[in-house]
Amino acid sequence: MWDTMIENVKKVIYNKEKKEHDEESSFFTVVYDILIGRWTKSNTPLHCLAHSLNPRYYHENWLNERAGRKPPHKDLEISQMRMKCFKKFFPITEDLNQVKVEYSKFATSSEELNDSDAIYDRWVLDPVKWWINHGYNLRLLSRKVEDYKTGPSTMWDVGGDAFESLTGVGILEVADLSIEEPVLESVSFEDAGTGDEDEIMTVDEDAD
Repeated sequence: MWDTMIENVKKVIYNKEKKEHDEESSFFTVVYDILIGRWTKSNTPLHCLAHSLNPRYYHENWLNERAGRKPPHKDLEISQMRMKCFKKFFPITEDLNQVKVEYSKFATSSEELNDSDAIYDRWVLDPVKWWINHGYNLRLLSRKVEDYKTGPSTMWDVGGDAFESLTGVGILEVADLSIEEPVLESVSFEDAGTGDEDEIMTVDEDAD
């Protein structure tokens, strides 16, 4: 969208100055530097991740609107920023690798997403509606593979569908969580200074 905006600004300035597209405009150069400076300031890893997950930017109609456009997964700057986000969100190597695989399916419209409706709707639907209608996200897609119930992706849901241990997932490892239980059993935390255990009160479904 920034590229499109800059191109439109250039058209307005060049039309006003009656210049050809390949001529130099000192005024546009100043405006261009301001716009690029603004883009650089707002070009964060999270922004690039959001850009990468917008289905429209992979559709041929968008790519053909202006010469030189590339889909997000082929843009080096966007890809580097996206990976920073992925590594931050998924510090466990196995999870990160699975996310990479699933993102590649989304970006290339392959396997589960190699569907004519899903591809067509990338252009005609609002991005949020596309995700809702096609029921795909980086967590739920993993349910379709056999490893979901036995591999690292079992930890992607709270408790997963089946698991033996929550070791390595921080505070969750102190409790066995279940939406079926009306009472969260009392949990003991060992005092780091004395070695004594302080019991935390039992919380029931009526507690404020």
